[in-house]
Amino acid sequence: MYVGFPIDEVHWSGDERAQYESSPGIFWGFCKKCGSSLTYEGGLTEVKIFEIHIGTIDQADNFPPKKHWFHNERIKWFDTTDHEVRLDGEGKPYRFDPAV
Repeated sequence: MYVGFPIDEVHWSGDERAQYESSPGIFWGFCKKCGSSLTYEGGLTEVKIFEIHIGTIDQADNFPPKKHWFHNERIKWFDTTDHEVRLDGEGKPYRFDPAV
C-alpha cells in the first residue's frame, strides 16, 4: 500500500535512497542499508507522482485509504472492510464495498 503525492510537493530528507529505473521515467527507491522498498516515482501521464510505502511512515494512521487501485489483482482472500471505491488495473471503478 502506498500514499501518493504530486512529485513537486515532496522533499526527501535524511539518508539518500538508492534507486532503480525499471523503465524510462519509472524509479523505485529503497534503503541503501537494509534494502527495504520505500518509494515509487514517475508515472505514465503528464502528472508525475511520488508514492511512499505506507508501512515506512511513522504516522501511517494519518493516511487512510481513499480508493483501492488494482483491487481485482489482489490476493483473493484479502480485502479491507471499508466502503471506498475499488478500481481495476485501468483505474475503472467496479465495486464500492468489500468483496466478501
